[in-house]
Amino acid sequence: MVSFRRVLADRQASTGRSLRSWAGRVSGRADRRLLNAVAEATDAVVAQCDLLTDRINARDAIGADVADSFGEEVARLRAEVAHLQRLVATGRPGG
Repeated sequence: MVSFRRVLADRQASTGRSLRSWAGRVSGRADRRLLNAVAEATDAVVAQCDLLTDRINARDAIGADVADSFGEEVARLRAEVAHLQRLVATGRPGG
């Protein structure tokens, strides 16, 4: 992204009437530099998106593991509470 910004700034700054800027525009050299900078910037953005995707997938996997663990614990607690409620309703002490 830094390279892209630098090339774009150079291109905008070189809109003057110098022979060098004119030659660069005529030969297409400035356009090739800008396209190369855009390609590099795009590649950098894609790499960052890939890293973010990996981090999100890892977070989702951990979240799913935690949810599964808590789900199992809640199911066990509900079963135990239901069992205790039945014991209390029938007036029988202990299991």
